[in-house]
Amino acid sequence: MNINTLSTPQGPIEFATIGSGHPIIVLHGSPGGWEQMAAEFSFLTEHGFQLIAPNRPGYAGTPLSSGETVDQQATLFASLMQELGHSRYAIAAWSGGGPAAIQLAALNPEAVSRLYLQACITKKQLYSEKEQKMTEPLFNPQVAMATKLLAKWRPKFLLKSMIQQEYDCTKKQAKQRLKKLIKDRSLLDYSKKIISSMIPPDQRETGFRHDNTQFEQIQHLSFDEIIAPTLILQGKLDQLVRADHAELAHQRIANSQLLLLDGVTHMPRLSEHYKQVQQRILKFFIESLKE
Repeated sequence: MNINTLSTPQGPIEFATIGSGHPIIVLHGSPGGWEQMAAEFSFLTEHGFQLIAPNRPGYAGTPLSSGETVDQQATLFASLMQELGHSRYAIAAWSGGGPAAIQLAALNPEAVSRLYLQACITKKQLYSEKEQKMTEPLFNPQVAMATKLLAKWRPKFLLKSMIQQEYDCTKKQAKQRLKKLIKDRSLLDYSKKIISSMIPPDQRETGFRHDNTQFEQIQHLSFDEIIAPTLILQGKLDQLVRADHAELAHQRIANSQLLLLDGVTHMPRLSEHYKQVQQRILKFFIESLKE
């Protein structure tokens, strides 16, 4: 894995490259960073793919000035791939990375081999006052430090808390679900990496708050310009990005498939059936290698 900063006509962009092979640009959610996508999609690097994971504008080493609007971010990512010498590549996005991913696929239809949207925002997203207040602890340095220590010393407790929040269940129910999931030891490492993608908070806050403003202003995205085969994955239990976002993308993108999954939240990795989900994602990208 390498972390670099590249100068583009739009401004500097920080990104990580993981693995080698057919390139997939992976766009993180909100808040997040390249670490988030490395945790979510590293399994693809074992099958002939390279992840190119930029920090979106406003996050860590990519200044907000490099791309303030969704369209500007798409242009920035297109420049990144061009500068890296990739004339053909796939795109994967999670949550808040969705709008820029959609615009990137529309901006360069001939360059994009596949588009994968996981629990992605695809239209105007409004946040209630309650939801906004819930995010405030994310940017408290003391809370961030405590969370980091939990990830290091009590990862099971942290993972149980993530499960309880995602499934909106009791502590007892979360503990029962954890017992089933903990057989996969990689989940503990996954939870640590997801937390690290939000720390330090002062490197994420600008991007996160700007994202929220941009998501509230979305009028329409360029679905009709996308020609790449598209896979849209959405959990029926997702409380952060509702299923109507996925349904809209499926309706508007001509060559798209929608996987609407029972028992899956905003974090598919926490599902008991994730191995099957992972195989479906892998198959989707491997098909692009045969073209």
